[in-house]
Amino acid sequence: MNILITNDDGYNSELLYILIDSLKENNNLYIYVPKTNQSGQSSKVSLEKKVFVEKLNNNIKIIQGSPLDCVLFGMEDLERSNISLDLIISGINKGLNYGNTIYYSGTFGAALEATIKNIPSIAISFEGNVIFLRNKININKMVNEFKVNKKYKCLININIKLMSKKMPIKLISEYRSIDENYQAFKVEYNNKKSFTLKSNTASINSNISSQNFIMVGCFNRYKGYLKGYHESITLNKFLYSNNKKE
Repeated sequence: MNILITNDDGYNSELLYILIDSLKENNNLYIYVPKTNQSGQSSKVSLEKKVFVEKLNNNIKIIQGSPLDCVLFGMEDLERSNISLDLIISGINKGLNYGNTIYYSGTFGAALEATIKNIPSIAISFEGNVIFLRNKININKMVNEFKVNKKYKCLININIKLMSKKMPIKLISEYRSIDENYQAFKVEYNNKKSFTLKSNTASINSNISSQNFIMVGCFNRYKGYLKGYHESITLNKFLYSNNKKE
């Protein structure tokens, strides 16, 4: 497949290169990523501004802009080279993006833009031990299983939490697991002249806060999460055989 990859953590993110390493053997990868961390930028676009591009190598271009800038330029850049995209992946994000947090996420915003062009897209976010991610999750297999049919015009939002090697992994649907009262941010006052916005680390659902889990949702920009999509999902679509690389 021809895959455009972006993220919101920037070009030096360890999780970005885990994604690249997992997919590079069987796919043509075109990476357009921000120069600096762009977390929380949602669908921000650098309108009417000159955005600079640096070429790191033949397939990696660094954009001095937002994740959405990366996707918009990447799609145009590849179209001019007569390269037709099969998939856009945003991630792997450091930190989870589900519940109300998706509307602030640069990872999610970049993937959502692909649906306007009717290009299948996946947003991937992770929290936990990176070694567990490398050894347990078969990212190449997962991506091939979840390249959603274009007729749905939605993105697949995948959140992976792996905190304990001993604990089993639970597969859950984002459609059924969200607490609508969850507040993504909290305000901390520094003094009378300044404040700091911080992420609210409280769990969206207390029943899954201490578990290893993989959460999957199929999100349409007009309808929200699509009910019924998750019924065919099984855990083996994510994992290496016997939790070891094949």
